[in-house]
Amino acid sequence: VPYLAGLFLDERRRAVGESQKNYAKAQIKHGKRMKAPVWGWASSTTPSGRYLSYGEMRDEIVTPYASLLAALYFRKDAYGNLKKLETFPGMRGEYGFKDSLNWQTGETARQWFTPSQGMAFLSLANILFDGIVWKSFAADETVQNGLAEISGRSK
Repeated sequence: VPYLAGLFLDERRRAVGESQKNYAKAQIKHGKRMKAPVWGWASSTTPSGRYLSYGEMRDEIVTPYASLLAALYFRKDAYGNLKKLETFPGMRGEYGFKDSLNWQTGETARQWFTPSQGMAFLSLANILFDGIVWKSFAADETVQNGLAEISGRSK
C-alpha cells in the first residue's frame, strides 16, 4: 500500500509524500478518463471474495479506504468520491463502508476487511485530530532513534 508508512510518519513534505500525492492524483485522473463514477484502486477483496493485490487490480473494482488515504492530499475529491460511493446500495453497513465495489455491476464486497478499515481509521484520525497518529508515533524513543539514524543524526 503506497500510503502505509504515511499513516505513521508525516511524509507530506518529503519526496515520498510527493509520490503519494501523484499516485492519488493519477487515480482521480484515471477515473475521469474512464468516465468511472468513482475511483480508489488499492488491494482489496472483490465482491466475490477474492483478494486482489497490486498487479491484479481491475478498473471496475474500487475500495473506499483509498479515498481516505488520498484525503491527506485531495480532501474535496476524496470527500466527493466517498459521497458517491455511499449512493451504491449495500456499500455501507453497520461497520462503515464495505471493502470494495464493482462500480460496473453495483456489487459490493460482503465483508469489511480489517486492514482496510484500520488504514481508513488512522488516516481519518490524522486528518481530524491534527496528526495525532504521527505525533504519537514520533514521540516514541525508538522511532526517534531510527529517524535520527536514517537522517545521519544518530545520538
